[in-house]
Amino acid sequence: MVDSDGLNSSPESIALTIGLPPPRISAIRLSRTRFCVKKSLKCPHPGTEVSFTLSRASPVELAVKHNGKTLVQHTLNGKAGKNARSFAGAGLKPKATRWS
Repeated sequence: MVDSDGLNSSPESIALTIGLPPPRISAIRLSRTRFCVKKSLKCPHPGTEVSFTLSRASPVELAVKHNGKTLVQHTLNGKAGKNARSFAGAGLKPKATRWS
């Protein structure tokens, strides 16, 4: 670098931080997009399973939102490769909701 007097002025040190790129998430899928949240005669298997693939290990936040409001939120430690998490619908009101 050259300052306004034409003298060479170099910084004494340069700090450089190199972070890992964010992980890529792919193959996101729900085992059932329409599910019940309470076990009953009509619903012997409440909930669904969320599965996804990560390019590297990373914490993952799963959130159920409706009209911009977070209804349920879970954080899990995702591993590199295939991951799956059961979601029983705890915290959701029983009603017909379709996920996509």
